[in-house]
Amino acid sequence: MIVPLEVCPKQCTCMLSLVDIIEMLQLVPLGLITPDTLQKACEKFIHMCLEAGYKEYMHTKFHWILHFPQHLSNHNMLPCCFVQERKHKMIKRLWALNGIHSIYVFGFSFGVSLFSAFIS
Repeated sequence: MIVPLEVCPKQCTCMLSLVDIIEMLQLVPLGLITPDTLQKACEKFIHMCLEAGYKEYMHTKFHWILHFPQHLSNHNMLPCCFVQERKHKMIKRLWALNGIHSIYVFGFSFGVSLFSAFIS
């Protein structure tokens, strides 16, 4: 049982919304979670992160949570890992070396041309 103490209520609500998502992800293999239910929970979590003041800590991978409902809808399952992430490691390293801290600043085409310049 959770007893509210009125200490950091926004942060606690954010944490509880994350726990809701984790519990839903555990129920996906049983077929008990719909994409709509997962979508609402993911949107609530992102909203609660912003409300709690975590915007500066929300790195680029936070957006992946918004893709989970579509993956569930398309495949009736969720992937257990993101194997493609390692492909972006070099681009992110080059961006960091050049002082670029957000992939949304210049977009993907800049990263590809920057990457191409270093490997050619």
